[in-house]
Amino acid sequence: MNSNHSIDQAMIEAMRVAEYMRPAIVRPYREIAEIPAAAKSLERYYQDKKISERLKKFSKAIAKQEDRLEAFLFSGGKVRAVLGESFADNKDKVEPRHLDNLEQIAGDLENRAQETSAEGVALLKKLHKQFKILGQEKPAYKKEIKELFDRIFNLGDKATEEVYNMALFLRALRAEYGERKKTKSFTDEKEMLTYLDGLGR
Repeated sequence: MNSNHSIDQAMIEAMRVAEYMRPAIVRPYREIAEIPAAAKSLERYYQDKKISERLKKFSKAIAKQEDRLEAFLFSGGKVRAVLGESFADNKDKVEPRHLDNLEQIAGDLENRAQETSAEGVALLKKLHKQFKILGQEKPAYKKEIKELFDRIFNLGDKATEEVYNMALFLRALRAEYGERKKTKSFTDEKEMLTYLDGLGR
């Protein structure tokens, strides 16, 4: 990891990742929800004798989203590490605008997470209904169907949790360096006296 990141560089990267985080919550639901449409109709989808192949297609689509989720989580963790390191390495250069940006990004993430989570829940309900009908039509595959649905639910749940974790981290970083800006520390008595003399001028 590059320890020479400036605070501004780290903030730009954080904002870039924040933009990606917004659609990431519902992307798995949207893309997986489109799969039944490929069969032209739900009735045909459920009556298809090649149900095993259809479920494999679902599983592959979910696996693709699971890989994306891992990259998503890794990206978020990397940004938190770079931000934390950048602020620590440049603590004397932290400006009010940096703290304001942290607060703004955190608030934006929380607001978007609430909005996109609502959309995700709606899509999840739709998928649940489809999977329930499919399980009734094909009871022999009921267990496999439930496992697929659980994987889909887990995708959105983890993505949402990551967004909130990022927002919490940003707020914690702002609180830590916001407090530091309120206090003045000195390396020795001479530095303190010089500072006090300057205040008296």
